[in-house]
Amino acid sequence: MNCQLIAPGPARGTFHDDLRWHIRDGMNERIEGQREVMRLKNKTVILPSDIRLQPKREAVDRRMVLLRETC
Repeated sequence: MNCQLIAPGPARGTFHDDLRWHIRDGMNERIEGQREVMRLKNKTVILPSDIRLQPKREAVDRRMVLLRETC
């Protein structure tokens, strides 16, 4: 099983090109190591300017599915 803690995904109610960081439910900012990850929640993902280097929609969608799966 491939458990994800963080994944890029579309912001709510926006198009796919507005990616934000999504964090696994149940993470706790009081726990060292998770605090840093929690700070990224809903921050904009900065994509490469070269479109060939940007993630494919299918890859982003798959990461979001993996983020929601139970570990």
